[in-house]
Amino acid sequence: MKLNLNDLNKITYGVDRIVEEDGFIYFHRFSEEQVKYYDNKNAIWGLKARSTSGIKLRFKTNSKYFKLKINADEYNGVRYFSFDVYVNGKYLSSLTNYEQGSLPEMYYYTEPCPIGDFEKTFDLGDGEKTVFVYFPWNAVIKFYSIELSDGAYFEPVPYSGKALIYGDSISQGYYVQTQKKRYISQLTEWLDLEEVSKAIGGEKFCPEVLDLKETCNPDLVIVSYGSNDWYFKTRNEFYKDADEFLNILSAKYNNRKIIVLGPIWRADLNEPREFGDFNDVGLVLGEICAKYKNLNYINARRFVPELPEYFGDGYLHPNDKGSDKYFESLKQEVEKIL
Repeated sequence: MKLNLNDLNKITYGVDRIVEEDGFIYFHRFSEEQVKYYDNKNAIWGLKARSTSGIKLRFKTNSKYFKLKINADEYNGVRYFSFDVYVNGKYLSSLTNYEQGSLPEMYYYTEPCPIGDFEKTFDLGDGEKTVFVYFPWNAVIKFYSIELSDGAYFEPVPYSGKALIYGDSISQGYYVQTQKKRYISQLTEWLDLEEVSKAIGGEKFCPEVLDLKETCNPDLVIVSYGSNDWYFKTRNEFYKDADEFLNILSAKYNNRKIIVLGPIWRADLNEPREFGDFNDVGLVLGEICAKYKNLNYINARRFVPELPEYFGDGYLHPNDKGSDKYFESLKQEVEKIL
């Protein structure tokens, strides 16, 4: 039984829209206006905006199987992908374009994994079960079909609310291998909030992003920029952009809590940049957030151990182990705020 758009809209979370074009189904976390904005900034960023970061299927069913048939032929710099399937809270299996366990411990994102058509049937067993499917953070996916057993019933497993995420590559998911391990996925699942991700690798505090219409009505907003700002901006440029962005965001969501995260460690933090000391990024963000009563600043500077083995690239983007550390520390601070 192939699920149609109406079926998929009932059980999909983290999307702005699901559309069918030229025989394929596409899941979009950004609106058409937002995708066009990133297309105009940079073609690669347009691909990032079309990636499925944070998108999940959550449903109860008596289906004996779950089948994915997809095409993955466009990437934003990382060739590996995985769809991760969990049944009753336990990991079942994944659809990947690589043999699981075959990727090296570091720099695995450079592996020339194949592209094209892929499919997999997951054996769900008998009886009713709860199925969660985590989509890839990086790939642009075209779906031929998503299937359940003929005549099977299914119903959504809703969240208690929504979290709107603004962030850079780390929030998008670079370079986790297990989709559930993304620190922001772990956080939103723990809070039982649907993750609506607007995270884009390379993004900085950019106030004009907030001029674009956003359909998500969040219960919580999380902002995580600063690392790219330090690398590319002067201190004055950073202050101006961050203050304007957070001022607009505070007014727009004035009756909701907003959490602003400072950047984590990066191995090149002692490299001279126009901004100055990397550690001052967090200090400046803390000063800005103190001006607004609904902004809550968290200094994440030491949330991930300053060791290469916690980073997929050895210096900037946490791997699965590093993302676990990030979440464990972040959870303790969020508990103090919510």
